[in-house]
Amino acid sequence: MSTFEDVGVVIHVLRVIRGLSQGELARLSGVRNSSISNYERGKSVPKLDTLEKLAQGLELPLSAMEEAQEFIRRMRSRASRGGASTLGRSSWRPDGEEAARFRDATALRTELDELCGDVGRLASRLTRVTLEMLATRSLDSAPESDNVETPESPADESV
Repeated sequence: MSTFEDVGVVIHVLRVIRGLSQGELARLSGVRNSSISNYERGKSVPKLDTLEKLAQGLELPLSAMEEAQEFIRRMRSRASRGGASTLGRSSWRPDGEEAARFRDATALRTELDELCGDVGRLASRLTRVTLEMLATRSLDSAPESDNVETPESPADESV
């Protein structure tokens, strides 16, 4: 993981998806609460062994952090392609027909903002479900030595 902010966002997102407070994650992972706070705020970056402890506390494989980071980067990239809106930040004052178009644009912007909120909630739910599926799949794929069946040799059939 590359930047302070990325690591902190990933830890925060995964913690929230798991429904844990910083204190609960600290207890489950053995990492100090203040350290988790510093990581999430981008004040410091955890070492690999600390990331592994946090992943264990979250009951996720370490690879889930990398996948979450990539997902966050893609979402940021898509959001930045649209550019920042400057609506309402200029000194331009519409009148007449322009004012009507401006009101229509403002209404559309409001609707778009509401839709973005819905999409954000959907993305959060999709991320949570995806990560839970990944965690379940990794648990399901672990070998279970107690339940291994061995082929039985054919029984002798003597007449």
